[in-house]
Amino acid sequence: MIEKRNKLKKEKGKSFGAIRESRDSKDDACFECGDEMVNLALVGLDDEDTIRGITEDGLVESDASDSDDNSSEVNFINSDSNSINHSLDELTLQRHNTISIVEFMELNNENNELEKKNASLQKMISELMAEKTPSNNHEDLISDLKGKLTQLEGFNKLLLKRNDTLMKELSKLRAKIEARDVCLETFKIRDSISIEATQQAEKIKELEAEVAKLEKGMGKFVQG
Repeated sequence: MIEKRNKLKKEKGKSFGAIRESRDSKDDACFECGDEMVNLALVGLDDEDTIRGITEDGLVESDASDSDDNSSEVNFINSDSNSINHSLDELTLQRHNTISIVEFMELNNENNELEKKNASLQKMISELMAEKTPSNNHEDLISDLKGKLTQLEGFNKLLLKRNDTLMKELSKLRAKIEARDVCLETFKIRDSISIEATQQAEKIKELEAEVAKLEKGMGKFVQG
């Protein structure tokens, strides 16, 4: 910061260099005597500046160094001190956070294993997503199955109609069977009646024959 201020004063003093050479011939003597630092410092001063002395570093003290320069230097020093303190804190923190080479290698190996597992999981997810996403072949197969399903629905309707027709025909057959059964029962009754009548007629004939025998026997008994 001090070098920057001296540089500004040098640039400021260039415009007054010619005047100072005409006013003060001691400058040349200063160069000849080797007091180069003093001469360069004087070039950056105005005529109205009051020289208070020369510091141990060879810098000229004057009244022109106002409070702004002093405050800027103080601020620069404070900021530089804060920066140093911050750097020390960071170094201390880094020292506390420093790990050994063995720990670093172990963590690096674990990281590599995790990266491999992550890649494997991503591959599995991609395969699952590919299986869930229907391809063109799957779409063609789905369309074919839909067409077959439509045909099966049509066949099912035809079968239902045929089933209704068969059920009606079956009902008619059942009615015919029931009528036939009724007729058979009637025929059976008639047959049984005729059989009974024949048997009764035979019994009547037998009874009549016995009666005739009895009458014949009674006649012989009466005549005797």
